[in-house]
Amino acid sequence: MNKTNLLTQDDLLKKTRTLTYPLDIFLPDGSLLQLQESLRVIPNKRLTARGEWQNNPVIAKIFFKPRKAAYYAERDRAGVNALVQAGIPTPTLYYAGQTQLKNVYVLIFEFIEDAIPLSQLWEEALEPKAQLRVLIKTIHTIAKQHDAGLLQKDMHTNNFLIKKSRFYSLDGDGVKQITRRKAGLRARKGLRNLAALAAKMSFVHEINWHQVFLVYCNFRHIRPSKWLFSRFHRYIVKQIKESREEVLKKTLRECSRFVKKTSLTLRAIWAREEKKVDLSQLLPVLEQRVKERPPAEEITLTKRFSCIKLPAETQPLMVKHYIPRHFFEGFWTIFGISKAKKAWVNSHHLDLLRVPGVGSLALCEKGFFPWYGKTFLISKFVEGTPLDQFVSMNEKNHEKIADIFNAIAGITDRLARSQMTYGSMSASNFLVTEKGILLTNFDQVKQHYFERSFKRQSSQDVQCFFANWHDKPDIVKLAESAFKKGEKNT
Repeated sequence: MNKTNLLTQDDLLKKTRTLTYPLDIFLPDGSLLQLQESLRVIPNKRLTARGEWQNNPVIAKIFFKPRKAAYYAERDRAGVNALVQAGIPTPTLYYAGQTQLKNVYVLIFEFIEDAIPLSQLWEEALEPKAQLRVLIKTIHTIAKQHDAGLLQKDMHTNNFLIKKSRFYSLDGDGVKQITRRKAGLRARKGLRNLAALAAKMSFVHEINWHQVFLVYCNFRHIRPSKWLFSRFHRYIVKQIKESREEVLKKTLRECSRFVKKTSLTLRAIWAREEKKVDLSQLLPVLEQRVKERPPAEEITLTKRFSCIKLPAETQPLMVKHYIPRHFFEGFWTIFGISKAKKAWVNSHHLDLLRVPGVGSLALCEKGFFPWYGKTFLISKFVEGTPLDQFVSMNEKNHEKIADIFNAIAGITDRLARSQMTYGSMSASNFLVTEKGILLTNFDQVKQHYFERSFKRQSSQDVQCFFANWHDKPDIVKLAESAFKKGEKNT
């Protein structure tokens, strides 16, 4: 049997992210709740964990914010009760109340085995027909909430569980009774709520939202109209923008995905889930490691940056060191502005759009407060061939080159749907790997807010891509053909 420790209030307030499981917590009746694994942490507020209570597998939501724990626990319980009264499936609530710890409250829910979150089901539904089936089931659940006068404010794909054909609504904390149960929500309010969920789904620009709108109206017996659909479409566009801005802000602060460290000589952010490399130990000595590298490990050297392969025991890393061209490039770091930080945010923006890239593991800025002029971006080292070398090696195999060009055109199309451009269309900024094409440079990625600037930059990107092979007309024709196909598909 695993040795367990008693959970204390001090653990919850100071060590929530570093708790060592299993942990025990007692309820007022003397029964024991054993926590086995952390699922979600909101520092100084809430811990959600998988565990066991009275020989049943359970999910426990523990509230511990000083002077607010009882309020948040009661709000969550009230939301769950509202779902139950409306006849909407939700995991059974076994217990809601205080623990033996002062000002620590808990809600204990049944653990639904073999259930998967909507986010996972959606990622696995790659075909349009499969996506539509998932959407119809989701819309049906949301429409039932709206018919009952309920509004789930925290609309997220992780707040719905699916087991076989049964959909469960989670997170009573965000559920509010807006109208009398028989009245239901007004159409516009319901569609705005549905748009909030739509904005957080991947491949959002590839979904037939008019069909989704008609399905929702049919479920709720609402008369569809062009005016109402245009409002729904505007809601989606607005929610997508707000949702992405919210996610990208989190890339620059401490949260469930990232760790942030700031000192007199270091500003750093790194991925919390990266287990192959201990970034917390590497980043403080990164500059020294880069200086001590063997000359053979330097892959690229330009006036603006150098790219270095950094050996590691389990996962080799690619370190991009940005070289300030003049005084003001270092000066702007006083205000938290650097090319490395821009590239860090851009790489995560591309991740949101499911655009294939090498990804970023960490951002590191070295110096002395407030001047952090030495900046680094760290990613996993990926084996592959730069596109310019790939084309030279396969110059006579036009079919192979055409496949890669088609993939690149598809990437630019996906960016175009969000009115974004890559901006780094030099062939050396594309890596051909066994899994396909990857983007390697995130410095020039840009979100355009005006259509004119987007079209101008998009045209420049395409011409820049063709210019890679200005002396090879056959290759240029293949590239032109690929981008024309992409234009027809959008």
